[in-house]
Amino acid sequence: MNRIFKATAAIAIAATALGASAQVSNTVYFDKYNYRQHHLNPAFIPDQKFYISIVGNVAAEFGNNSVRFQDVVKNVGSGNSSRTVLFLDNAVKNGTKDFLKALKKNEHIYGNVYIDILDFGLRIGEQNYLSFALGIKGGADLFVPKKFFEVALDGMEKGETFNLKAGSIFGSLYSYSEFSTTFSRRVNDRLNLGATLKILKGAIGGKTKFKNLTTTMNENEWIISGDAEVLMAYPGLKITQKDNNKLEFDADDDIKYKDFSGSHGLAIDLGGTYKLTDQLTLAASLTDFGFIRYKKNVGSIYAEKDFVYDGGTYHISNGINDKDEVDFDEVEDAFDNTFVPGKTSKFAQMLTTKLYLGASYDFNKMLSAGLLSKTSFLGGKAWEEISLSANFHPVKMVSLNGMYSMFHGKWTALGLGANFNLGPINIFAAVDDIPFHYGKAKYDDQESQTVFPDRKRGTRVNVGFGLVFGDKKRKIKDDEPIITETPEPDFFDADGDGVEDSKDKCADTEPGIAVDTKGCPLDTDHDGVPDHLDKCPETPEGVAVDSNGCPLDADADGVPDYRDVCDNTPQGVHVNENGCPLDSDNDGIPDYQDKCPDVPGIAANNGCPEVKQEVKQLFRKALNGIQFATGKATILKASYKILDDIAKTMQDNPTYKLFIKGHTDNVGKADMNLQLSKDRAESVRKYLIGKGVPEERMHSEGYGDTMPVVPNNSAANKAKNRRVEFEVEF
Repeated sequence: MNRIFKATAAIAIAATALGASAQVSNTVYFDKYNYRQHHLNPAFIPDQKFYISIVGNVAAEFGNNSVRFQDVVKNVGSGNSSRTVLFLDNAVKNGTKDFLKALKKNEHIYGNVYIDILDFGLRIGEQNYLSFALGIKGGADLFVPKKFFEVALDGMEKGETFNLKAGSIFGSLYSYSEFSTTFSRRVNDRLNLGATLKILKGAIGGKTKFKNLTTTMNENEWIISGDAEVLMAYPGLKITQKDNNKLEFDADDDIKYKDFSGSHGLAIDLGGTYKLTDQLTLAASLTDFGFIRYKKNVGSIYAEKDFVYDGGTYHISNGINDKDEVDFDEVEDAFDNTFVPGKTSKFAQMLTTKLYLGASYDFNKMLSAGLLSKTSFLGGKAWEEISLSANFHPVKMVSLNGMYSMFHGKWTALGLGANFNLGPINIFAAVDDIPFHYGKAKYDDQESQTVFPDRKRGTRVNVGFGLVFGDKKRKIKDDEPIITETPEPDFFDADGDGVEDSKDKCADTEPGIAVDTKGCPLDTDHDGVPDHLDKCPETPEGVAVDSNGCPLDADADGVPDYRDVCDNTPQGVHVNENGCPLDSDNDGIPDYQDKCPDVPGIAANNGCPEVKQEVKQLFRKALNGIQFATGKATILKASYKILDDIAKTMQDNPTYKLFIKGHTDNVGKADMNLQLSKDRAESVRKYLIGKGVPEERMHSEGYGDTMPVVPNNSAANKAKNRRVEFEVEF
């Protein structure tokens, strides 16, 4: 134990009090008056017409996923003899045991910062919003298995050997500038979509690239085997190895902007919101999905052989003026003996991608609640935060947001945020994990003390300042309506219609209804029916309307009474623009009474053309003048003359259409008679076609013995019933 206080453990322990993915605070997610919302979801459209901030948004985040400050530093003794030591000190009872108990299976240490250099946006039309931002981000992530700490701090029995797969070790370091442009669009009353394109310029980058790592540990040494490479990028970076195996890392002292060339990247944010009901809104976004590619000033080191470390020295203080110290010389020597400069000239580094899923519910104009899930992804790792939010907007100038969150699997984090719109000035501050309990550390001469949040694993702080202009309500003239896209809660405007109560003549207007300057529902056409109920909002002034605000239409023909020339049209009749029944052939007979609506006719013939008298006589002559072979459909030659006359009549009258009907007497079976009548009528039709009558102007049918004109009780009568009828159609 006294030999194996590994430097790796010492570094990780120190980092628990520090630590990575800077961003806008989660409490902003449900603050609809904070324009910074769209940094978390590009579909969130700012309430302001225009905003701008210069170095107006700073976010910082640090911590780890398991260890609290009080697990690392302890106060021992009392009174003047009290002092602050690391948990490793012999004066701390069960210090190491408690520390290891607090650790998770994989320790995640993180820390970062985000600074907006410039951020501005403006509304384009009624549906679109465009914004631009320039900022700087930097941070680090380190993942270390708990087993490393257990072996380093708790040791092992003499002669015991412990094998550990170390594939879960991962480290990432980054800093870069970011220029982004965001486009948001209100697709309809329920759906918003947005996208952000980010152009990145890398400054400093680094990551581990480990594969198949295994560690063999015993009481005397550690041996780490496998593929291990560390990639770095920094202006002027040069890595060399001296004769004594000492690795030297050199970089330019005088750094200029041009020194950062060759490191570029791209990233995107995608988001959407959907108003499921008037109270419930769902939201989803994916942010920082992208990478930086480093092509210049790149250096690397890789493990040429196994890493062998036989222990370091940890000195525990033994008095007031003595300090805890870790000797790093041994681990540095082991590092130099293992790693050599690599030949990698470029590498890509993925950003920490985040997935947000949210839902908010508006109880009323001033109070809402929200649920937010945020999952982060980096280097094959994923970690999640879940937050419950309560949001209070008593007036538009003030937004207060509270959030209770689950960080690292525990519901322990309480966050608060406040946004103030003081005229054109916007001020914002938020803490996602507020420390309520603080401890004091004593050191050196015992008179100096440091106050720190001893029960926290980390926190996220965000402050912002900006200028905002305009809102969703536009400037109006006295006779123009006030239209609000969403009702705005305000103690001085109870119905949220944009007209203060002291001037509001209709103080109970329902949310979302357009009002005039007096606060009453808008009635554009002055017909007595307000626009939100008016299905015909452009009715001419003075026209009588129904309860829906539409002009009266007594005969329900679709033409309002004030334009209807024929105001008693029967229901269901098609009418023209003047409300009169249609007369397609202009014969004076309306279509609904006209049996030939496309051919001019006479009233005596129900709107059809009058059939000439000679044609009628010809058809009467043909009734019994067309003869067939007995029991067959073969036309006898004696019938050709009359059929030729009928063909000529059809050619002379191109508007005629002919219906040919065949009939028989009752001699024989009925079904045979029916078929015979059909065949005879069809024979006549084919004869006329052969004489030049167009086929499409004729059709035929047979009725057998079902329609006798006289009783079938004599040979003479049966002859009359054996007939072919011709009926003119149009």
